[in-house]
Amino acid sequence: MTEKRLHSLSSNFHTPRTSIPEAKYPHINIDPQYDAIKTLKIDEELTHDENRYHKKIRAICQSTTFDFIANYESATSDVKEFKKMFKKLGPGGLDVNGFGCANLSNVEVFLLILETFRLDASFGTEFLIHNSLAMRTIFDLGTKEQHHKYLTKMSSYEKIGCFALTEPGIGSDAASLLTTATRVEGGWLLNGEKRWIGGGLTADIIIVWARNEETKKINGFLVEGKSSGITASKIENKIALRIVQNANLRFTNCFVTDENRLQAEDFTGSTAKSLQNSRALVVFACSGILLG
Repeated sequence: MTEKRLHSLSSNFHTPRTSIPEAKYPHINIDPQYDAIKTLKIDEELTHDENRYHKKIRAICQSTTFDFIANYESATSDVKEFKKMFKKLGPGGLDVNGFGCANLSNVEVFLLILETFRLDASFGTEFLIHNSLAMRTIFDLGTKEQHHKYLTKMSSYEKIGCFALTEPGIGSDAASLLTTATRVEGGWLLNGEKRWIGGGLTADIIIVWARNEETKKINGFLVEGKSSGITASKIENKIALRIVQNANLRFTNCFVTDENRLQAEDFTGSTAKSLQNSRALVVFACSGILLG
């Protein structure tokens, strides 16, 4: 019985559908009696400006013409189209202040994440990777020079970032990373593999975590996406978050300058803060999915 059920389920993922539904998700207006924001009276706890911001973001998300259904069907994403949608939501960086970033309040950040994930979980994930995992990490751990070099272009979505921590066989166990960083003249050579890196195929800036062979501590490096020594391959046949282009990344003597090394070491203190920040936002991501 179990084998038959598994065979039946697997056929849904290997046999392409012959047509794409014309309906475009999520062009629906939530009836107030079914809107959890109102049912739970959350809106009554918001200020006038917060409610106005929330309505603006929801209106932008509901007006999208991006065909999520077709892209789920083909398991692809249109990075250029996503950039256009990101820009409509305002500058990047969430609560980061300066460098053209949005400088949102905590409540505004929560509402923004809520609505992007209500729109679509894949879209919200891409949005969160860039704005939280990538930009927030550079803001918290980067030098002033790194802030000016990267955050300004990332806040305008001229450059898109991703976060390369997870490894084959290691997962996201930061203390056990096998990717190495070897000091050479003028910089570092990165060697190792990363897996399940969201946006890793198209990112302009990759935050790579590797073990410093001198200190044995974990360091972060800002790696240009088109650097030599990087081999990227798409992870195929995903069931969930199909629009997110997760990648396997292999680094073979990938050179990174000294100027592109983040200053904090290991996942304690300010480094842990960046991870904690993104984890807190996942609560609102889940809430947005439930609202959808």
